[in-house]
Amino acid sequence: MKIALIVNPISGHGKSIKHLERIKNNFTEKGCKLFIYKTKQIGDGEKAALEVDRFSPDAVIAVGGDGTVSAVASGLIGKDIPMGIIPCGTVNVLALELGIPKNIEEAVDIILKKKTKLIDVGRINKKIFLLMAGIGFDGHVISEVKQEVKNLIKDLAYVLAGLKALLSYHPVEMEVVIDKKIFKESYFTIVGNARYYAGKYSIVKDAEIDDGLLDVCIFKKKSISNFVKFIGQVIADKAGNIDDVEYFKAKEVEIRTPSIFVQSDGDLAGKTPVKISIEPKSLKVIVP
Repeated sequence: MKIALIVNPISGHGKSIKHLERIKNNFTEKGCKLFIYKTKQIGDGEKAALEVDRFSPDAVIAVGGDGTVSAVASGLIGKDIPMGIIPCGTVNVLALELGIPKNIEEAVDIILKKKTKLIDVGRINKKIFLLMAGIGFDGHVISEVKQEVKNLIKDLAYVLAGLKALLSYHPVEMEVVIDKKIFKESYFTIVGNARYYAGKYSIVKDAEIDDGLLDVCIFKKKSISNFVKFIGQVIADKAGNIDDVEYFKAKEVEIRTPSIFVQSDGDLAGKTPVKISIEPKSLKVIVP
């Protein structure tokens, strides 16, 4: 089996590069031929996934976190080459969604069994996402995280930015068009392709990553206190009990109000207006 490993050396604060030799040995001991590409900057994962055709791999493996997985997926959409995952990030939400364990040996065994499934891919303007997009509060939080601060205090940077936003953020009313038919107003919008959000937490519990639909959650009131209450319910796994929150399933969502920060899969994705759509079963992934 010919395997292309695309490795993000900084994922999980260096976990991927720390365990690279162990990962290589697990594959080579089972007769695999390896092509290894170490990313150096944002976008390298997609570039590498596009370039591995010359190696003619049987699978392309993302070794890193969700950002690495998303970048590699960008270069494989619509191709017959499956993407595997060896979770080496901080959270590894897609691996959790697909049931891929954090244990390296177990993750390698899953890849070698070559069981695959086709999953949906979300697209926000030209950028893809596999998990979710957030418009409003969480987009603002991501925009406030400075790389130099993140390098210094790592994931605590997101916590501090979130706490600061709770005290200072002023929600903006946005126009949300769902499948060009249902018009709603929202102060915070989540568009999910998968169940999990920022780890094991679930905002759109009914989301399925291969149903050809987006799951939309909108917050209809401006109150930050209600938002905090909802987040508490999400953490307690009791989301969905606040009247100010509404859920929809859709194939296309449009946010028309300008200049609201947007994040997708935990990375800043610009500002509104945006169009969000789903590309059903367009990515082949290796699963347990």
